[in-house]
Amino acid sequence: MISRIESSGNGTKGMSLPRLREVCAEFEAVFLNHLLKTMRSSMAGGGLLGKSHQGEVMGSLLDEKIALDMAKKRGIGIGDLLFEKLRKSYHASDSGKAHE
Repeated sequence: MISRIESSGNGTKGMSLPRLREVCAEFEAVFLNHLLKTMRSSMAGGGLLGKSHQGEVMGSLLDEKIALDMAKKRGIGIGDLLFEKLRKSYHASDSGKAHE
């Protein structure tokens, strides 16, 4: 679901803003997928897909697809909030380097 993110210990440093936005959207997709999975597990009888192994697999795939689609369309705003916060810290670290 989420592409591999290389961690070099320096936060957003060296990451382009479009890539940062993409990573924030992927984080939101992971969060939404977990939310949908939790909601589905609370339904008695497994809902439309049932509690069989096949129903669970199909439900999982459906949750993942819905989460990705929601995140691409700005989801519930978590990705945007995270991006704005990280973008500000990204610019603050760049301006701090310019004054050194």
